[in-house]
Amino acid sequence: MAEPRRFRLEVSRQLASRAYHRKPRVEVAPLRDAVEIGGRRRLVEERSEEGISLQVVHGPDGCGRYSINWLMSRRSDLALASLTDAGFYLRDLESVAPPSSATYERWFGDLTVDRWLLVTTRVGEIRQDLPATAYTCRANGFVLGTDIAGNVLTCGGSLIAVTSGGRTSVDLCPGFFGLSDADSASFLVHELSHQDRTAPRPLLGTDDIAGPEDVDILNLAVSDPDSAVRNSYSFQRFVAEF
Repeated sequence: MAEPRRFRLEVSRQLASRAYHRKPRVEVAPLRDAVEIGGRRRLVEERSEEGISLQVVHGPDGCGRYSINWLMSRRSDLALASLTDAGFYLRDLESVAPPSSATYERWFGDLTVDRWLLVTTRVGEIRQDLPATAYTCRANGFVLGTDIAGNVLTCGGSLIAVTSGGRTSVDLCPGFFGLSDADSASFLVHELSHQDRTAPRPLLGTDDIAGPEDVDILNLAVSDPDSAVRNSYSFQRFVAEF
């Protein structure tokens, strides 16, 4: 780990330009009229937070009103709160009296300016993406596409959610809604970390490099910190600590 004073001086020159604010009160809007999406009539419900809407689509593909209300209540709020607190923690690491860096190092390895900046930026972007992403409910058996190896991805079994780097949406399978509050919130972080960013600066999405077992994620942080800061499971576990 870098010497604390030197780390703070270096960070002051490269500090990411993102301010973290305590989340405001969130109001849930009433169910809107059916709209045309992808050639089908569907219902869209949204809630507003500082002008950004969280949208969940349901209809023939799988999720009912219960799932909509479930996702838009404490699960997404918990993820947003954890991301906010994680952001404060990361920013405090370069303060005059920084907290222990043990939580950071447990999941991302040795604390260096470049990796700290990448993690801080990523957490901030995930927080921003959470209410701006469209979440679509799918039924078990729905074909979501293929992975990079060409394997067909179908809702069901251990597959509960899918997104990809070039997308700004997340497909949710029924299994997602069987997770606990904490697990579902952390899984949203996992999926959103996959998304690429082009503004305000290019940032490639994470990959599933090591996980989901904690021992594999922890070992990656020790053996290859540069890969740890690109691992979706590392972000999932890190944010879950807050």
